Order: sequence, then structure tokens, then C-alpha cells
Amino acid sequence: MSSKIGATKLARTADARELASDFGGIFSKTPRRILTARAGLEKKIGEATRRQQELSVRGAGHSCMGQSLSRDVLLASYRPEAARVRQLDDRRFEVDSWASWDQVERALNRADRTFPVLTDYLALSVGGTLSVGGIGLNSLRAGLQIDHVESIELVTPSGQRLTCDRDRNRDYFELALAGLGQVGWIERVILRTSRLERYTSVSRRRHESISEMIDFIEFVTSADCAVQHYSGFILNDVIASEFGAFGEHRNQLAELSAIWPSTTQLGIFEDYPFVMEQRRRAWLAQYPDSVRLWTDYVFPIEQARAFGAYMEERLRDREVSEFAKAIYVLVISRQAAAVPFALAPTSGSGTYVGFGWYNMVSRWDPLKIETARACLKAVLGQCIALGGRPYLYGFNELDEQQRTLIYGEPWRRLSELRSASGWQGFNAHAFK
Repeated sequence: MSSKIGATKLARTADARELASDFGGIFSKTPRRILTARAGLEKKIGEATRRQQELSVRGAGHSCMGQSLSRDVLLASYRPEAARVRQLDDRRFEVDSWASWDQVERALNRADRTFPVLTDYLALSVGGTLSVGGIGLNSLRAGLQIDHVESIELVTPSGQRLTCDRDRNRDYFELALAGLGQVGWIERVILRTSRLERYTSVSRRRHESISEMIDFIEFVTSADCAVQHYSGFILNDVIASEFGAFGEHRNQLAELSAIWPSTTQLGIFEDYPFVMEQRRRAWLAQYPDSVRLWTDYVFPIEQARAFGAYMEERLRDREVSEFAKAIYVLVISRQAAAVPFALAPTSGSGTYVGFGWYNMVSRWDPLKIETARACLKAVLGQCIALGGRPYLYGFNELDEQQRTLIYGEPWRRLSELRSASGWQGFNAHAFK
């Protein structure tokens, strides 16, 4: 039984243990009290802030450095079974933030719609990925998930409810999306969707080097190229790109065989986002006893080649290659009219390349965990030196100087807002 204590409920032992760790598995914090996501929590959130309680928001817990953990109050914001997906018109859908992307995409598909950008793992909360940006295969043409959000219902740490979009409360709109919950809890969103194409063609090309992969990325990002989705990977000494198109665009890809003769067609897949998810689950299952020191580094395409060369050098280190199990590459193209979200993994419009550094280390090997942490600190330093940004779900040990260097005036403005409003305890571990 749970007994009511002030603004929250005492955490039952089983619930608390389940919510004590995240995807990374490095850190553990057992919450004393748990709030369950639902409409109308603004009073409880505001009361926790006034009491100077630490309150963290946790979606599916896909953070890697304890960002979604708390020893005090935890808002458990992942309840697909209780979430609503409501169609507003031919294009727009209203969605509770505690829904899963799997649930949302299946609901959209029943209406012959799809969300323009999906991550390759769908058992994530809508609010969670929108709080870091959201990158996927279709980012090649469609940008970030947050580029397809029309508006949000935001509950600030003070308990104030705000509707935010390009026109209303725009400062909060720019700070909330991809903002790691620093200005409040995203309760509900209105999403803009696209027409569903059931079938996706997929081809693969192997590369001799990361530099050659960057050559290919420069080709697929050109305006006259028919490629609509892209991912690349470095896995078991194989460097490769996977790419393709949807619906009627599939036949246009024949040109690639002439330009890139070593291209292999993998096939045409129905409902490809769900196929991709099964592939990712199967790969993860190979590392059941590992902690995950994962993160991504995102660069303007002009700097991607320099980081690729640095990455090749680091991977030659046998010790590093033992825990760097895969590098995952995605391309993000954002339009000139894109909202300049303050803490997003991209700094504005343009074309970017993201390198996901996926370290797997045995949870029973603390020395190797520390070695991996030291490696990531060095890579983060190189990322910043080259003008890149880390993807904030990941394992990024940023200090205050680095945060100010990366995010500039918006970070200073955010810090002043949190200090003046007494919000320091709300999602306090987002950057720690």
C-alpha cells in the first residue's frame, strides 16, 4: 500500500527499485516518493518546488548518466497504457507525453499517417525524446523530432500551466523542447504528421574508411539525390552506410548502382521502423551484463570529416576498441525556418552529422568503466573544440565552462531563470 505524504506518495519498494536506475546502468538513486504522470499535476509539482524538494522527470529511463533519476521525488512519466493519441484534423494529432512512440506510430498508421522522424527504438516516451531533440533515419530530410511539434502544454516547476508554440510563450518553447526538462514538464503535445508510405527500400554500401563514408554522406545530402533515409555504422571492423527511399521514390534509387557500383540492395521492407527496432533489440541482447556509456556528438557537416579522422585514430587504440562496440552515424538536415531550440543537438538550420559512440563495459569491471569515462571526456573535449554539440541523453560529463561555451547566451539566460525562480531542484541532475 502507498500512503499519501504531502504532494506525493511514498514509493512502494518494488516501484522504487524499478525506477532506481536508467538505461546507462552506471548510477542508482532510489526515489523516496513517486508521482505518476497524468493530467492535473501542476499543484503537486509546484508544491514540491516550494518545499525545495528535488524532483526529476523520468520517461522510459533512456538516459545514460542518471539524468532521469532522483533520491527524493520522481515523476514517472511513462504510462502508454493510460495515454491518449487524439486526431485533431487530417495532419495534426494531440498526444500525452507519457505515451510511447510505438503506441503513437501504430495509432497514426491506422489513420494512414506517420510521424516524420522516429528513433530506431520505439519503446521511448514521447516527452522523453522531445526533451532531447529526437534523431532518426529520416532526419536526413526531415530534421529533428522537435521540428514537427506544433505546440506543447508545459507545466513549469512553479506549477504554472503554459501553452507554448512559435507565437505563444516562445522563449519557453525554445527552452523546453530539447531542454532536458529545465523549464518544466511537457504534459501534452500537438504533432504534425505525414502521409504513410508502407514500404521502404534499403541498400547498403561498405566503405574503406570513415572519410569515404563522409564522401557518400555529402552525396546523399545533395538536393537532387533521391535518398530519403540514412544511417551508417562502424561495427566489427565494417564501415557501412544503409540508405533508401519510400513509396514511389524507391525506383529512383537505381542511379546509385551506376554511381556507387559496390552498393547492395537489402530489400523492400513493410513497416520499416518496427523492423529496425527488432534489429536494435537483437543487437543489445548480446550485452546483457554491460553498462552503457553511450552518447552522440553532432557536427555541422563541414566539421564531420575532421571528427571522423579523430575517431579513426582513437579506435586504433586496442583498449578503446574493446569497449567501443559500435559507432552509429545519422544525418540531420534542418530547414532555414527551423526554430532555434536553445539546447538542441544542432545549433540551427543546416546539415549535420551525428556520431553515436556506444560503449559497452562489463558492470563487474570498474577499472574499465573508469577508462571508458576518461575516453569519453577526451572525445567530448574534441567535439567542443570542433564546434560540435553532445546529444544530452548521453554520458556527457560537462562542466559549467563547457556548457557556457557550447550554448552561450541561452544557457546564461536559462541559468538566471532557474536561479531567480527557485527551480534549482527541478531536474537538477540533467547535467550532473
